[in-house]
Amino acid sequence: MRTLSQRLVRVISYFSTPRKMWFVLFASVLAGALLEPAIPALLKPLLDNGFNARKIPIFIVPLVIVGLFTLRASTSLLADVALAKIAQVSLRMLREKMFSRVNSASLRLYRDQPATTPMSLGTPKWLAEYTHVVPFNDLTVLTKLLEDRGTDMACLI
Repeated sequence: MRTLSQRLVRVISYFSTPRKMWFVLFASVLAGALLEPAIPALLKPLLDNGFNARKIPIFIVPLVIVGLFTLRASTSLLADVALAKIAQVSLRMLREKMFSRVNSASLRLYRDQPATTPMSLGTPKWLAEYTHVVPFNDLTVLTKLLEDRGTDMACLI
């Protein structure tokens, strides 16, 4: 069995491929973090000196605050989009590899283990006899199943 670090290295190789998006993600997170203290720094002189000092024009303050919030929201959105793109590209690569393995599997595997038989260990053996014969529109088989194993079915749910 592989160790945790071996499994992480194997998975990280898929997520490290879209390097441009990683750069965009880190740059936008850094920009958002740098903009975080800008609003309190802008409001401090106004609160300390009051609005009568006339050093900062009063109409500029709301514009700058709205602009900073817009910039922070834009960086957050850009980080979310970059993270979604990383996940999309990485999962596509994982799926392609998985389906290439399914396509290259021997046809004998599908013949010996058809999808209609319950092969999982969690499926009760008595349920296997009903899985082959239950059509969607045949209510007699469904009622027979509920009469025979109704309490077992309730336990499964």
